[in-house]
Amino acid sequence: MLNEHEFSEWCLTMGLEENTRKVISRIRESGPSRRVQGRPFNSHGRYPSHKMGFTVQWESGSVERLAVWLYEHDDDVLEYYDQPEQIKLNYTGKNGKNRGVLHTPDFFVLRSHSAGWEEWKTEENLIALSEKEPFRYTKVDGHWVCPPGQTYASQFGLHYYLRSSVEIDPTYVGNIHFLSDYIQHPIPMDSEKIEELKQLLYQQPGMSLTNLIQSPIGIDADTVFMAIATEQIYVDLFKEAFREQEFVQVFPNREIAEAFDISSSGRSITQDDHQIILNSGEKFTWDGTTWEIVNVGFTQISIKDDDENIQILSISGFESIVKQGVIQGVPTVKSNSTLSELALEARKEDLKIALERYKVIKPFLEGQQKPSSATRNVRRWITKYNFSLECTGYGLDGLLPQNRQKGNRGPKLPELTIKKMIEFIGKHYETYDQPTIYDSFILFQKECNNEGLLCPSYPTYARYVHERPKYIQEKERKGHKAARKYKILHWHLEFLTPRHGDRPFEIAHIDHTELDVEVRLGDTDKSARPWLTLMIDAFTRRVLAFDIDFEKPGSRSIMRVVRKCIQRFQRMPETFVVDGGKEFESIYFETLAARMGTEIQSRRSKPTNGSVVERIFGTTNKTVLYALIANTQSTKNVRQLTPKTNPKNRAVWNLQALDELLQNWFYETYDQRDHPALGMSPRNMFSTGLSQTGHRPQRIVPYDREFWILTCPPTKRQGKSKVQVGRGVKIDNLYYWAEDFSDGRVEGTVIPTRVDPDNVGIAYAYVLGRWVELHSEQYWILRGRSRKQVEIATKILKEQYKQTQKMRQTINSHQIAHLLSEAHDKELQLQIEIDEARKKKSSQIVQDRFMKEVTSVTPQSKDTNQSSTSSSKSSHPLEEFGDLEDLL
Repeated sequence: MLNEHEFSEWCLTMGLEENTRKVISRIRESGPSRRVQGRPFNSHGRYPSHKMGFTVQWESGSVERLAVWLYEHDDDVLEYYDQPEQIKLNYTGKNGKNRGVLHTPDFFVLRSHSAGWEEWKTEENLIALSEKEPFRYTKVDGHWVCPPGQTYASQFGLHYYLRSSVEIDPTYVGNIHFLSDYIQHPIPMDSEKIEELKQLLYQQPGMSLTNLIQSPIGIDADTVFMAIATEQIYVDLFKEAFREQEFVQVFPNREIAEAFDISSSGRSITQDDHQIILNSGEKFTWDGTTWEIVNVGFTQISIKDDDENIQILSISGFESIVKQGVIQGVPTVKSNSTLSELALEARKEDLKIALERYKVIKPFLEGQQKPSSATRNVRRWITKYNFSLECTGYGLDGLLPQNRQKGNRGPKLPELTIKKMIEFIGKHYETYDQPTIYDSFILFQKECNNEGLLCPSYPTYARYVHERPKYIQEKERKGHKAARKYKILHWHLEFLTPRHGDRPFEIAHIDHTELDVEVRLGDTDKSARPWLTLMIDAFTRRVLAFDIDFEKPGSRSIMRVVRKCIQRFQRMPETFVVDGGKEFESIYFETLAARMGTEIQSRRSKPTNGSVVERIFGTTNKTVLYALIANTQSTKNVRQLTPKTNPKNRAVWNLQALDELLQNWFYETYDQRDHPALGMSPRNMFSTGLSQTGHRPQRIVPYDREFWILTCPPTKRQGKSKVQVGRGVKIDNLYYWAEDFSDGRVEGTVIPTRVDPDNVGIAYAYVLGRWVELHSEQYWILRGRSRKQVEIATKILKEQYKQTQKMRQTINSHQIAHLLSEAHDKELQLQIEIDEARKKKSSQIVQDRFMKEVTSVTPQSKDTNQSSTSSSKSSHPLEEFGDLEDLL
């Protein structure tokens, strides 16, 4: 990003007029004119730009996000700003009327020798828009242009570019993004290792990236990718994606790569029997042994046999051996033969017939019998066998019976009838009226008679109905919500990004769910269902961190789970995929992500987009929670609940015990269990992925005081509190104090404050230019407890306060100290001894209340009703145990 002096120099170089300079300065100094929003069929997000030093918004994952990546790594782009101020476009509409619209372009871009507005859209969208508004979107000389945009920009001497998705090379953009950590944050490299790496590539130019990382010289993936990013070794970033490492060729420099392509393209050696092509992977036989070409250089080739013995030959020597007839090529299997497809589709009965025929012709093939003695059928089978062997390399294909190919294989209906039937199904059957197939067929039969077309039978018509795409059919008949279950569940983040990323820590999903189990609140007889916040690595399915809390998910839940992730791995994911919850749109979460260099990607409007996390939620419920006492499966049928079966009355787990149980489940059992989508455990996939794609030490986040304060969410009332003389600041009904509050310059002022989500005994305040740690009134009690105990106690107290808020009780430090002083040293011990007398009394209350409701059905006098109401209000047991619904 340019500073003011550099910007002034750039303006002078460009020769900009004063009004143009003011327009650009206004865009540079003001923030985005609007906050991007996700639409039903696209995502949106915020990218932490290293070039700009702030977060850049994008509103289309398939176009704008990739444009941001291009701007970020394009040396010609000096600055780029998202959602600049609106401009007015004047043009003629399709109806001939003049139109004037206010338009917010996607970006304003400053380049080395130009500047202007740039709007990105998919090629398909541009084609549709050009038909709808031809005077605004048009194509000139193969390039999309916006004439009204160009007219507006020309008055300032700037440009307006309408850019298409076809301008983006998905392989190049994906590779640049893969290397972004090494480009933006270089790491030190061992010069001797780099020299050793180059020498290896000089000996074996074009070596695959997989073989290079696994080479015996012991070079790790981080060194290899750092060398590629700094162009000390060469990879064609437009050719192959880094996620396909076995196909990525690495060279010592660009010149050798270009020479290698020229020398290896089409070079072959021929001889009478078979052709030998000098390419890696080609096989040949030499003195009865099969050899494979491993590498082809300029003057030498490397070959290996079945025992992995490697030999190096000169190309001239190899050619002379071939000419002598000592070396013979292995015939290539032609995989495009239709005979091979017959073998794949053959039924068991057909294969049995083919094997019987092979037994008959085997003696003739081996020379045990003369062909002249064979019958006509046997000679025909031998001919078919040899022909199939030559075409596919598998002679049995020719012996398969061809009964399936007999008869008329074409459609039995005229093409016009089929076309009309498909159109009719789409217009008259796939509608919100949801007619039956038979009713739709009757109407189609009538239309065929009117037009003189051959009408199909009802079974044929029904078959064509059922062959229609299920998702489209359900969407047209019942709407998009009903059709969700037929749509692909995984989410393709972009057209170039695999559904779950390329490597560990590239994409992490964060989501919340309410757990299906009742948990006790300390030593009380009350219970509640806690919330689970989960962060999972999309590529490896590994649970990076989790948090359980009685409090409804918010900024504090996110901060806690981020803390735990850093505590475990000292790494932040490169991208957070989240839903449209308010906590994910908060300025605090965006600030944290920007400081950590993490992109936020929202997946709004489609619940199935979060299927990666939803599957783990479901697995956790079925495998763990449904096996616990007081799970909430019975509450799904409320009418069958009784006081004895109500999970609220059966709760035995406390929050700490459940937390430790889930730690064992997520971090040990699930982590080491083979995942069906991976073919290995998440832990093994994680370690393998890091070794192949780099540990990226430049993304390490120290778990220190600065990070701790950064993950403390601001307090209520815009994150500020007033310093009361002699008392300190009041946060969540607790007073906090620091010696800095004694300063007269601080007393009575309003200062920024943050609360520790894990410890009610500590808060932070920004005092006189620095962050200061604050202590609560009873900090001496809190200090003697572990952070986990304080965290659990804080969550329990907040939930107790929420359940008794109608009594206007205030949590203070004395209550916190009282709870902690009575806590057991090990809270894992389950509270299984429930007060039987209290349960009996509760059951009696339920029965009495039920009898009163039954008797109230019969007519009673007004005085009786008043007496009953008065008696009900003064009933002490009901006041003690709360509402009836708390017991059911």
